[in-house]
Amino acid sequence: MLGFSVAIPTAASAETPAPRGDAGARCAIPAPPMGAKKIDQGRSQGVLRQTYKSKKISAYQTVLYYKDAGKSYGYKTKTWGGGTTNYGSKAGSGWGVTMRNKACGYLKIDAGSSKGQPTYFFVCRGKTEKTVSECSYYG
Repeated sequence: MLGFSVAIPTAASAETPAPRGDAGARCAIPAPPMGAKKIDQGRSQGVLRQTYKSKKISAYQTVLYYKDAGKSYGYKTKTWGGGTTNYGSKAGSGWGVTMRNKACGYLKIDAGSSKGQPTYFFVCRGKTEKTVSECSYYG
């Protein structure tokens, strides 16, 4: 994608500086996009998982948002991608990103939506890529 950028405000102030200091602050999960509602949170198999829904942004925009927000927390994108189908009532979109921070481990976001429905997304943080690999299945 050449020359494409999406700016989505966060629930936190845009003036909030990138976290610094102890590893706990650096390893925090970035705030969700503005308008996203947390519907679940928990820990399973060594993974902290947060589940959100939003009527304001698409699955694609959600992943772009976290790719950008993760940089402020020292995460580097390892893999990302997804796609959209346009088959009438079965139209939908699914996107994901896996990021790594040497001090914190892995951050994975899985986002999806169906035509005319909110976007649901899962944000997971764990020590290894394997532990976050099935982020959307924990719960």
